[in-house]
Amino acid sequence: MAAVNASLTIKGLSELDRALAELPDKVEEHVMAAALRDAGLVIHRAAVANIPKRSGRTAADLRLSVQQPAPDQGVAAVGGTTGKDGRAFILRFLEMGTKPHKIVAGNNEKRQARQAAKALAAIGQKSAARALRRRVREGGIRMRKALRLPGPTFRRSVDHPGARVLSPLTRALFENGPRAIDVFRRALWAGIVKQTRTLKKPA
Repeated sequence: MAAVNASLTIKGLSELDRALAELPDKVEEHVMAAALRDAGLVIHRAAVANIPKRSGRTAADLRLSVQQPAPDQGVAAVGGTTGKDGRAFILRFLEMGTKPHKIVAGNNEKRQARQAAKALAAIGQKSAARALRRRVREGGIRMRKALRLPGPTFRRSVDHPGARVLSPLTRALFENGPRAIDVFRRALWAGIVKQTRTLKKPA
């Protein structure tokens, strides 16, 4: 399942670009990263506020990351984490919604086993991939046989009613993008001024 995130890329600030270019690369990179982080926090806080608070885990899982392919370039991205405890898959449902569907116990484990077999085949371990598929078919790998519902209730399958589109990330970016850009511009300029003064101080 593809990751879902909101990213902020800012272009066209020519005056700031020229001032930033006067700084050494390492200093330039630091100033840019700090400004991107400040701008990204605007989107991150808005996205957290847009997520329904049931357990609070999905909102708490949101992360802000800053990526810089060059000292004077960068992107601030907000998204959920993957892995065993990650909530990126829930965030995807909140962002795009989902149609009513049936959830069957064991399907997730079977899907993970198929993905593992495919990965083994891709790296040349075809015999291991065949053995894994055979064990899944023959029941040699344990799969969940029931889904636990709230309370002492277990079911082989449940009908999910679907979820409406909430788009917490898209809304955060659309509603707060201009403010994030203003925060970025102010933070970048403040960082340039501070570092320029520091560099001009006599040793």
